[in-house]
Amino acid sequence: MLTILASFLTAAAASAVEIIVAPDQPAPYLYVGEPLVLELRAPSTMRVGLSATTQGLRGETREMNWGTLTLNADEPRWVTWIDFPEAIGVYSLTITFADEAGSIERTVCRIPRRPSSAPTLPVAVDARGASIEELFAVRAAGLTGVRLGGNSPDADKQIARAQEMGFSVVIAFDSNGPLPDARVLQVMAGKEHAMAGKERGLSACEVALGSDVGAFRQKVLALRRAAPRVPVIASIDTVDDALRLFGGKIGGLCDGVSVMQHGASFATLSEIRNVAEACGYEGLRYSSVRPSGQTAVPVETSAVEDYLAGMASGFSTTMPDSRKLVAGREFSDGFIPFAALIRQAGDARYLGQFSEDGGARIHVFRDAAFPDGWFVVIFDRGEAGPSSPTFEGATVTGVASSLGDPLSLEGNVIPIELDETGNRLLFARGRGGEVLLRAVESSIRREARGLLAVANHEAILSPDIVKALRQWSEPSDLQSDRFRFLTLIRAFPKLEEQWHSGMIEQALAVRLMAGMSRLARSLAVVEHEAGAAFLEPLQETLARCGEYQSLYLTSTGGAADARERGDWLLEEVNALTTEARQLAKRGRAIEADAVAAIAEWRARALSHASKAKPLGHYDAPAP
Repeated sequence: MLTILASFLTAAAASAVEIIVAPDQPAPYLYVGEPLVLELRAPSTMRVGLSATTQGLRGETREMNWGTLTLNADEPRWVTWIDFPEAIGVYSLTITFADEAGSIERTVCRIPRRPSSAPTLPVAVDARGASIEELFAVRAAGLTGVRLGGNSPDADKQIARAQEMGFSVVIAFDSNGPLPDARVLQVMAGKEHAMAGKERGLSACEVALGSDVGAFRQKVLALRRAAPRVPVIASIDTVDDALRLFGGKIGGLCDGVSVMQHGASFATLSEIRNVAEACGYEGLRYSSVRPSGQTAVPVETSAVEDYLAGMASGFSTTMPDSRKLVAGREFSDGFIPFAALIRQAGDARYLGQFSEDGGARIHVFRDAAFPDGWFVVIFDRGEAGPSSPTFEGATVTGVASSLGDPLSLEGNVIPIELDETGNRLLFARGRGGEVLLRAVESSIRREARGLLAVANHEAILSPDIVKALRQWSEPSDLQSDRFRFLTLIRAFPKLEEQWHSGMIEQALAVRLMAGMSRLARSLAVVEHEAGAAFLEPLQETLARCGEYQSLYLTSTGGAADARERGDWLLEEVNALTTEARQLAKRGRAIEADAVAAIAEWRARALSHASKAKPLGHYDAPAP
């Protein structure tokens, strides 16, 4: 009887003990090189026997026994696990009290310490409703941006707190919510939290379109007044939303579009972009967002897969759900691979995707450290047989596993292995070869085929351009052809003139110019890789761009909506010339000349764009 009673009391006591994993951190992560610390608290003085086992993603196990401990009432007691496994990753913990009185399941995540000066990939996650612990966890992973809700009662405090943590913040406002709260607007305008009059840490404001277009307009205008330098993004769910946005003459109020992704696959960007172009809006930035909800996230795709799929689909940014990384004090298996992607990529920028024989998809980023530098993510779901990509003519300087561990190389052959989730995921960095060239192959073919699919294109584009499009649309080794490149970009002023003179319809003109612009930008990479210098010095081309921009500015007047097309084109030329200068500084002189040439021929069209009618009416594209 006494034995039974003693066991009962031990079980009751054990169940009342509170255990906090890694109490010195805001979330249960553990830097490499540090021991694991557990904090124990009991409501009354008691003695307990304590042991624990752990298992990592690689399947390794380890045990620890602290023996019998005395816990004083409401006083913390710390115990240390000195030889806790050092390997990076998520570990499950089973903390057991003596005599099998009870056990507690916990997780802890071993991560490398992030150097404060190290550049990181500029990527954000949707963190609406995230706790302070979860925000600290995603920051420790190297994330630089979060999307937070703007309609909650304490939104101003959440936004200010995220900014103080070093995040760049996207503030998302619901469609059915009221106008932005005055406190939130004060934070945005920098009137509180010592923001010194700057909209520091705000990357964008996002407003859901909803069913009430008038309310949407009011919210956008209120945000414009509060923080005029912060971009305002329209949030939509469907192609019908895109039609109401751009066809309702309110598309011009926004600087970009966020497309909500509610299912496992990504919404088709091309359909939404076609609607925008039919309404006269070219060159918008489209972001993809996995919205955070109130229930657990189904593990359909990992955060890494979401990010890569979105970028490969043509989105300028992709924002996974933060709960695919951490929820409460529980880390997902995908936390470390996503953190490894961010750290391994550094400040590289996404360029494109190609596939290797064997099924692996290779996502290519530019490595700004070298003119011919690249960083690649090799990913597939493990469905194809093993393959080891070889980058001919390139120098592979390093390879890391999905957890960020360095791997050995044999020549330029990259070892492919399954990661802990059954996928193949590797990171590699190198220089030279045809990696950058292959990264733009698929986008060149896609854009060329899209232009050939436009009705009546043969009646508008020159025979030389149509012939070039047919060649670019077929799988073949990409070759530089300066004549074809220049012929393509010299068509911009003519198309602009034909549109505004009424010779061709808006939907046709904008769709052609948008596709040609994306195609030309990829061809600029081909021109550089071919190595044939442009005859025109870069500074002369940029000077001519400035002259055309000055002529537009001095000759333009009238209502703002009548200048919508011209003002957009002016900013597009600014963006292209800025990019050309940056490329020249990074040692990519030929690509810089090519981008400057695109800018010049778009600038030549400014005189025609000044005669544009207001945008926003929908011209259905011809089938």
